[in-house]
Amino acid sequence: AGKSIIRRAPKIASAIVIVSLALSFGISLSIFINTYQTQKSTDARYSLGSDIKVTIASGIHQQPAAFAQMIEQVSGVTAASPVQLSQAYVGSTLQNVYGIDPQTYVNASDMPDSYFVNISANQAMADMASIQNGALVSEEMAKAYDIVPGDPIIISLANTATVNGPTVETRLQVVGIIRFFPTATNDTFVVMNQNFMQTITRNDKISYFLVRTSASPHDVAASIQDKLGSQVSMKTEDIDTA
Repeated sequence: AGKSIIRRAPKIASAIVIVSLALSFGISLSIFINTYQTQKSTDARYSLGSDIKVTIASGIHQQPAAFAQMIEQVSGVTAASPVQLSQAYVGSTLQNVYGIDPQTYVNASDMPDSYFVNISANQAMADMASIQNGALVSEEMAKAYDIVPGDPIIISLANTATVNGPTVETRLQVVGIIRFFPTATNDTFVVMNQNFMQTITRNDKISYFLVRTSASPHDVAASIQDKLGSQVSMKTEDIDTA
């Protein structure tokens, strides 16, 4: 019997190695899948800006900021905030400018403190809410133009009240520097108060709405379509299916 065990020892050792490798591979695969899913969820939240992003079709279907209140009436919605996207010249470079309502944006969006430089998300929103021409500038833009909080910046926004309306030089006061802005597609941008933007551009049509939910984002997105889709042509995107 002793000799039999000795003869089987190499086979037993090989089996143990195979099992160990299989377990190790399984654990590594599980970690990889979990990491991938976490990163996918993070990317989805950044690209959408919240649990749900509602984009209204351009033209006659576009809605003012008050449409957020209609979205909030849908079951499962806890907060909705309008975002207006425009463009303006900063110096000689055309940049994206986002108009937000600071008071509702802080509740509807995904904006961790880590997105900001030396200021919390809540404080940045509070500062913008208290200063009509308050603005956040991206970290890349701040570096390029040597901007610090408290500095004034001049941007040229288009007045869209008429076709090919004139650009209007607009003075903003920088209240903070921001590393990332959810939904932003590039590294240089300006975030300003929506009401102030609309006063200058004469345009109150919202580009999209960010929606926070207390239930399954996919189910709530479907409910938004069911409740409001017959009135307004819209596209809903949610983090469950992004």
